[in-house]
Amino acid sequence: MKEIVIAVFLCFSAHVNAQLSGDLITSGRKCLTDTDFTILASKTGVVKYILSVDNTGKVVSATLMKSESTVLSTPSLIKSRNYVSNLTFEPGTKYPKYHEVKVLLHLRKE
Repeated sequence: MKEIVIAVFLCFSAHVNAQLSGDLITSGRKCLTDTDFTILASKTGVVKYILSVDNTGKVVSATLMKSESTVLSTPSLIKSRNYVSNLTFEPGTKYPKYHEVKVLLHLRKE
């Protein structure tokens, strides 16, 4: 039973970590927003953004990676951009002034 609980925990941990990548994550900085990186939108697919995060942990810019996104519908992109812009990360002065992180969002049809 103990092995099953550990296996389930590792599966969920790997899923969340797979949604975030980049310098911010390799530095050990954590996402403070409780999320599963899935949103309801008008189209189904994935969108990927590069975020710039300041020392306070707030997102200051979000750039869409069109080549790695499967949804290019304007309403879905607006909804996903608003979503990633509201993410917060661990603050700290030991981090670079602007830290980059890549975020992969899964969109499900409403």
